Amino acid sequence: MHDIFLSYNREDQATARKFAEGFEHAGFSVWWDVTLKSGEAYDRVTEQALRSAKAVVVLWSQRSVNSDWVRAEATIALRNKTFAPVMIEVCERPLMFELTQTADLCHWTGDVADKVWQNYVMDVRRFMTQSAVVGSSAAGGSAVGSDAANHAGSPIAAPYTPQATQHSTTSPANKPHTAVAAKRTPLIPIAIAATLLVGVGIWYVTRDSSTPAASTAATQVAQATSPATAPTQSAEATVSNPKTAVAVMAFSNLTGDASKDYLGDGMSEELINVLGKVPGLKVPSRTSTFAYRGRNTDLKQIAKDLSVGTVLEGSVRSAGSTIRITATLIDAQTDRQLWSETYDREFTDLFKLQDELARAIVQELQGQLTPAAQQTLAQAQPTQNLEAYSLFLQANQMAQNVGLFDAADQVLDLYDQAIALDTGFAMAYAYKAGLQTTLTLVGAAPPSVLGPAEVDAQQALALDPSLAEAEAALGIIDAYKGNWLAAEQHYAKGGTATRTGFDAAYASLLLQSGGYLAKADKSLQQIYRSAPAVPLLAMQYAGNHSLMGNDADAQRYVSLALDLGMAPAAIPIPQIQANAAYRSGNITQAAEYLIVGMLPPVRDAGGEAIVRQVYAALAAPDKKPAAIQALQDFIEQLGSANLDPSARKDFIASFTLLGALDEAFALTNAVLDDYAQSGTVGYAWGVLWLPEMKPFRQDPRFQDIAKRLKLFDYWQQFGAPDGCTLQGEQVVCQ
Repeated sequence: MHDIFLSYNREDQATARKFAEGFEHAGFSVWWDVTLKSGEAYDRVTEQALRSAKAVVVLWSQRSVNSDWVRAEATIALRNKTFAPVMIEVCERPLMFELTQTADLCHWTGDVADKVWQNYVMDVRRFMTQSAVVGSSAAGGSAVGSDAANHAGSPIAAPYTPQATQHSTTSPANKPHTAVAAKRTPLIPIAIAATLLVGVGIWYVTRDSSTPAASTAATQVAQATSPATAPTQSAEATVSNPKTAVAVMAFSNLTGDASKDYLGDGMSEELINVLGKVPGLKVPSRTSTFAYRGRNTDLKQIAKDLSVGTVLEGSVRSAGSTIRITATLIDAQTDRQLWSETYDREFTDLFKLQDELARAIVQELQGQLTPAAQQTLAQAQPTQNLEAYSLFLQANQMAQNVGLFDAADQVLDLYDQAIALDTGFAMAYAYKAGLQTTLTLVGAAPPSVLGPAEVDAQQALALDPSLAEAEAALGIIDAYKGNWLAAEQHYAKGGTATRTGFDAAYASLLLQSGGYLAKADKSLQQIYRSAPAVPLLAMQYAGNHSLMGNDADAQRYVSLALDLGMAPAAIPIPQIQANAAYRSGNITQAAEYLIVGMLPPVRDAGGEAIVRQVYAALAAPDKKPAAIQALQDFIEQLGSANLDPSARKDFIASFTLLGALDEAFALTNAVLDDYAQSGTVGYAWGVLWLPEMKPFRQDPRFQDIAKRLKLFDYWQQFGAPDGCTLQGEQVVCQ
């Protein structure tokens, strides 16, 4: 599996080689067609690399624009949302690709010091991070978990938008091309890893978790991990009747039209929702099962990972007003087909079809329809308005395929259209609230959006008090405001739902911010076990280990996440690596982890020099005063345009490491002042509980910080944070 697939015309091979060497110099591993082994099918191997890539870099030239090979690969990349084109020669691109911004490197001669080249590499890195994290975000859920994309405290990260080009002229040439695949280097903040993966939006993201395809070996997490570090129990060991534990996989779209993917996803999700409520059935969440989409994973392995005995697979075809659903129930241990049925219906009968299919599955799994099962199945559909439901599913699919940054306005508009058609559509209100909350947490919307999100979530609960999605959104909103006890109540109300990321958000937003890292560890371990093929969950578990100072375990789960397809630059990989290096005494290496993928605004402002100066001072105390002043000047120089309140929390840890507690507290209060303007305390305060922050926690001024964060009521209710005791209205940390 490779991160970058380089598509070009063979006559441009000399230029392509420069790109390959440039990537290699930047730390990428490069795949060339010359690595093909004797007897391997060229087209099959190339196609496999193309479809598994996280980014497809197409080199447009006067020859490649007329190449059927290049056009076909660009089309697949565009469809898969991995298209990252670059112009290497003045030419007129095919019309269908004109709407995609294209980097202009016509001048580039292979000089890796070229600023345009460096910026392009950074853009591609950012694009790959968001493709793997934000771009995989599932619509359809409330925002309750990881930044999954952007901000575990790193400086501003934006979607891939290299400089667009407009050129003309073409000339023929259609010879086959070769392909180059690369492994990206990290995109990381410049301060020591302070805020690890804090869970901003992870539930929203992993709920659909269409993670990059990985090899069979990589997906077999249970086999690759020792019981002591990542226990995975078999279905036989945990389920008294394995047949009644069923994993509903993502239904395949066989229409030939990728825009219809929402039909299969909608059918699968509705079955998960309905079957999960039937007494006596165990149904893993969508997060758990959809993680296997696009992966060649054996059914027995899936069953072992998810502790189920049966697997439901299906497909969707549509033609005009007709829809065909084929569903097959399989005994995962014997690979024996238990039941299969094909349904041909008019699209207007979709709701009846879902009900009929759910009843047939329950009948097969339980042998009969018990009164309790019948009552569950008789519950009303999310809406009786088929057009509203279609818009709702399209919104979910668009958020998944395009990503929050690129499609947010369109997705919100689709939810609004669905609500306009059915003002009683509770799920649409809940998902809209979830998206608004997520956008706030990843820095794509101001905190003022939380107000409308709260209104939508409350409306959803007024229509359907059982909606975990709405409770999740309100839990995030209250946590953001520092209403920790209210947030705890929302999580408790929604905790019975089969939503893996729901609990992940609780662990990261409440437990980590409150200093309950041991509790977060137990929660995240259980969550990871329930969805071992989801790289974000492995990553979040790794992040909590790093917060606790458990570097060996943190690195182990980072490796698992990488094997599962997580981009190496995804937060908090660089932070975890930097933490481990620093704690082992390798200060220089820790600094380098923080430099490699630095964003252009920070780099251009002199970020590399600052990082090296700060870390050099950690090894030479006499250099600390100058480093402290330089860091302070650097923060002021960057300003709010390139360093928002959340990102500045990274520097709190840096000042603390340097022994500059006055500066650390001044910066903490400044961050809280900024948040206070919107009536919030912010999020991702796990930074305060890093081992390196012990001097900060022991300083008397920490009492005021804890009060500003409104944590004392929370601690009085649930106990003191790890390593601390409550003495009256004081928290004393050892």
